[in-house]
Amino acid sequence: MKTEENIIDQKALDMVTRIIRMVECLPKEGTAEIMGKAIVRSSAAAGIHYAEAEKAKSAREFIRMMRLMQTQLGQTDFWLKMIEGTSYFKPGKLEPLKEANTELIRMVTKSLKTATENQKKLMEQRKKEKAKEVATQG
Repeated sequence: MKTEENIIDQKALDMVTRIIRMVECLPKEGTAEIMGKAIVRSSAAAGIHYAEAEKAKSAREFIRMMRLMQTQLGQTDFWLKMIEGTSYFKPGKLEPLKEANTELIRMVTKSLKTATENQKKLMEQRKKEKAKEVATQG
């Protein structure tokens, strides 16, 4: 059974490979080369941050890595829009990539919301347990 985490991992990897294939179609000079390097960097960094989030030793570390992934996906979105605004690709050609990136952003945002809510619940539970412990000692 695929969990949402496995799906995010697979979609992030798929996104990077699709971005690389798209960048290979760009001219290898000037602004196109700069944009190509930037979008490969941001999309790959998103996947790397997810891999780190999967290995997180705490909820706080997981949330931090997922926020970094979210930031990198936002940068990827920016570069997709920049590249789309050039004449390197036909209108609409990058739409599937933009949609895939938007879907990843939604999934990461949902995961972050869940993790943040779970962390808050845990902190509240610990606070109540601590108050009980103090009350029974005093």
